Amino acid sequence: MKLFDLGVSINDEKMKKFSSGKKKVYLISGASRGGTSALAYALRRANIYFGDVDVNNHELPNLMIPDLTEDKIKAAIDGLLVEEDVVGVKLPNFSFHLTYLTSQYPNSILLYVIRNPLDVASTIMSRSPVHGLNKSDLQMGIQHAFHFYFAMAKVLDQIEQPVYLLSFERMKAQSERFATWLEEIGINLSDEHRSELAKEIAAPGYKSIAKEISK
Repeated sequence: MKLFDLGVSINDEKMKKFSSGKKKVYLISGASRGGTSALAYALRRANIYFGDVDVNNHELPNLMIPDLTEDKIKAAIDGLLVEEDVVGVKLPNFSFHLTYLTSQYPNSILLYVIRNPLDVASTIMSRSPVHGLNKSDLQMGIQHAFHFYFAMAKVLDQIEQPVYLLSFERMKAQSERFATWLEEIGINLSDEHRSELAKEIAAPGYKSIAKEISK
């Protein structure tokens, strides 16, 4: 395990094996409202194939269901790998299926975004008209974030693939470094695209990409 300027890397010595494989899966997870969309946006801007995702959150609609099962997750990812050799898939609920996902996709890399739980809670409250700034809603939002992070943390020692725990705040504050770091996990950008992406990640607000950007 190593600290680096954007977070923590685990098993990063296995990046060489990941990079040499033909079929690759970039698994993105974290707490919902925790910065996963920003990371998925960055990978999609770098032309990693995510399929026919929802333009509002970069997630596959067939995974955004209440009765999600691991069989359905596998079917969705397998479908992407039929279409392209290198794919990305993002879902906060992956936090609860990490050992399954990494067992099914040995040539994968886990990119897990961690955001200040207070900011997660504030974002949840600000995006829902039924939430007000009261103690019970704030408590619920913070518990929500820790629920996801605890599920991830308790299985980290079972994951053999490269894992990166990325600070959402550092991604935003050090966006140029973040855009350069993508090359370290096998995502190459031209100088122009790297500069554009850095500015977009640093800017406030949510970034969406039309479906036609996907291959």
